[in-house]
Amino acid sequence: MSNVRTLLAAPRWRPRVGALRALVVLAGLCAVGTVRAEVVEWTLVDQSLRARTTSALLRYYGIVRPDSLRIRYISANAPLATYRLRAERDGNDTAGQIVSISLGQLTLASTPAVRIALGEDLHRALVATRLDPRADRQVIGAGDLFAAVDWPEQHHALLALDRADYRLGQALAVFAMIGAPESNQFFWGDATARIGVATPSAEFAVLVPFAGGATPIGPLRARRLAPGYGAAITGRYGPLLGRIRFTAVSQDAERAISTIEQPYVHTLSTQACWLTTFSTRSGPFYLSAGVGYEEFRSVFGDSGEVATLERVRRISPVVDLAYETPGRNYRIAVGVADMALRGSVLVQLSRRLSVEARWVSNVALRDRSEFEHPFLFFLSPRISF
Repeated sequence: MSNVRTLLAAPRWRPRVGALRALVVLAGLCAVGTVRAEVVEWTLVDQSLRARTTSALLRYYGIVRPDSLRIRYISANAPLATYRLRAERDGNDTAGQIVSISLGQLTLASTPAVRIALGEDLHRALVATRLDPRADRQVIGAGDLFAAVDWPEQHHALLALDRADYRLGQALAVFAMIGAPESNQFFWGDATARIGVATPSAEFAVLVPFAGGATPIGPLRARRLAPGYGAAITGRYGPLLGRIRFTAVSQDAERAISTIEQPYVHTLSTQACWLTTFSTRSGPFYLSAGVGYEEFRSVFGDSGEVATLERVRRISPVVDLAYETPGRNYRIAVGVADMALRGSVLVQLSRRLSVEARWVSNVALRDRSEFEHPFLFFLSPRISF
């Protein structure tokens, strides 16, 4: 006799009317961290310096580090692509030093190699162009760097409760993480894990099932999303940032169905944002604004088959404002994504140890869906070495 299930209509959401709730008050941050360098990225617009930089790179890859493939790439793209320079400057350093030069897909990201390739005269001339009013200039914060590894620093690995990163080179890292923080699905809230590679401007990862149960463990609430296979891609070009994450509904979700009353799969997530930085005497402010789309599908299994039923779809503004102290010892952020309020605090306790806290409220701006908890909080140490 076949099982008969009563299918509920997909949860609907509607904006709440009235004043927003006051959610979090953060006080008493008294940790003392080490002072770290300010990282600035800008475009090179001076034509004569562009020509000198091209000649210097051709000489470097022709004599110092012979590489015919890079020589052909530079020769073909230097007249068309834009040079992007990245430099770091300590508090008492008025000049700074270039840590990377990018031309399209080519990046020279070793500080000693940059100095060898450019020479002292050209290096000083290029550092001075960061003040060129025609250049697209922005201060780079820790939250803007792809992979959790801080690229300008010389750390090779980072460990946290929800992810692990390891640098293979100056501009390449591998990572593994749990959850989808860009969609407010922190550690344990999402049943899918990611394994991928990252550069200073992009990430690519495959999604694999992490767990299929919905049993709470200690302070960790019950998981209400079923696992699946998929992929996630994130890229940044100048001030533009794009993300896409998709998960297929397959029989791997069936293991979650026996314990989750009404399982859902996070099938699609996309975002397109514009990033900018406001520099002040008290520290930089980072603003990202754009739009996002989230899709969740309810599923059920019967006799080894998995089928999709109703789906929840939400289009939402994506706005995040973050403040970072000049020494990069504290970073506080608040924003909206998936029509939910969210925020985070990062405290740098030492050069190698920091603590990060993240929260999200799914009921401040809308009614929550049945696969969501009203409020989520996540706290994790971050260790670099």
